Amino acid sequence: MTQQSIKKIARNALIVLIMTGLIAYVIYHCLQYFKDPVQVTAAVRQSEPMTRELTAYVFRDEQVLASGHGGALQELYEDGDHVAIDSEVARVYVSENGMELYEKLEKTDEEIAFIEQCLEAADRHASELIDLNETISRKHGEVMEAMSRADGERVRVLSDELLLLLSQRQVMTGELTDLPVRLAALKAERDELRRAYGDTYESITVDRSGYYYRETDGYEGIFSNEAARLLTLEGFDELIRSVPRATEKDAGKLIGDFVWYAAIPMSYRDAQMLTEGYVYSLTWEDGTVVDMELDRMLSDPQADRCVLVMKTGHMPQGFSFARVQTVSFAVGQTSGLRVPENALLTGKDGEMGVYILDVARVCYRSVEVIWHGDGYVLVRESDRTEEGHERDLGYQELIITRTDEELYDGKLLY
Repeated sequence: MTQQSIKKIARNALIVLIMTGLIAYVIYHCLQYFKDPVQVTAAVRQSEPMTRELTAYVFRDEQVLASGHGGALQELYEDGDHVAIDSEVARVYVSENGMELYEKLEKTDEEIAFIEQCLEAADRHASELIDLNETISRKHGEVMEAMSRADGERVRVLSDELLLLLSQRQVMTGELTDLPVRLAALKAERDELRRAYGDTYESITVDRSGYYYRETDGYEGIFSNEAARLLTLEGFDELIRSVPRATEKDAGKLIGDFVWYAAIPMSYRDAQMLTEGYVYSLTWEDGTVVDMELDRMLSDPQADRCVLVMKTGHMPQGFSFARVQTVSFAVGQTSGLRVPENALLTGKDGEMGVYILDVARVCYRSVEVIWHGDGYVLVRESDRTEEGHERDLGYQELIITRTDEELYDGKLLY
């Protein structure tokens, strides 16, 4: 290749490089010309629930289960369990070693049940040993898998099952032969414990069916269903000032009626958005949602005060029924124009506003926030024909949500 050819190739390469840069420059500036300098969103109408967080007082028909003695209480049912008439629901230990005897008796019962299950394997045929070994191997794998997931409760249950299987194999192979003797000794020990244990506690039984709850607060019989049905504003004030009775000898309480009430004080203004006879969904402080009917409204308009009397026949499983709780529910709806939170501006005088795009001109609009949401707000929609509201945000106006430009009222963007 001659020197002249090399120079020609270099000159052509340089020309291509210059032309490429020129084209890139032109394309960049064309894109910048057509690029929208702002991002906008229309001010649309939207409605949201008006939620109030209030204090609720629980009213129920509650029969206190009293003990004749003070002492340690052993519940035989979980809170909210339904119990039949004449059921023993709890035991109150009247001697210091009563609970200790009960724990020994419970442990002895567990050991007896375990040995009896082990001895069931003595009647199995030798051919079943192969199946038993396969079950043991599978159960061991389940234990290891539960351990890898750090599932402590699952590991405990599976380990107990594995221990039983291993013991049954020892019975089948003749490695464990003294179980009948141990079983007889444990049964004799249990009989002795039962005789001693029988004199250490007071049995708490119910004379009707209902729902058992352990905790009492001393307001049983005060915050009753009858009190809720006859409630007045003055009576409500007296109730919440009432002094609870002593509960030292209480062994729980029985709820015979699944209907219960809640009295909820609130402002008279907010109460006007509610309707007697309607059902509202109340979210209680533990997250439980209960549908309750608005039975009555006790109102004092001059004091801007009202007490709602709510009623329901629903008893949620696991619900605490604590006497005083926080509840929240929607008392109505609020409507306005939706505005992204990042578009809001605050002036020196505290006035809120936004910039909107009117064709190519930036314009300032005043807003009044009436509701806060997640990343957006609702602002009041004004009648812009009224004096003093001409510069308020209007329906479908284009709110500027993002721009690299420095904005001010009247600026031309195009």
